[in-house]
Amino acid sequence: MELPQFLGLMNWQWLYIIEGLPAIALGLLTLKVLTDKPEEAKWLDSGERVWLVTTLEAEREESRRLAE
Repeated sequence: MELPQFLGLMNWQWLYIIEGLPAIALGLLTLKVLTDKPEEAKWLDSGERVWLVTTLEAEREESRRLAE
């Protein structure tokens, strides 16, 4: 049972390519959307951004205090 090739690749090879493309696209989209710092997150509104930065700074200070 030979299945015809398309562009030099067997059908099972095309299956890997087709299944992998969405994962690659989502990975690139994730790199574009997610930022390193909450101050740069465009998808948070200003209130959420301020709350998050304040909370993270308070937790950082508490960690430093407990580590001493």
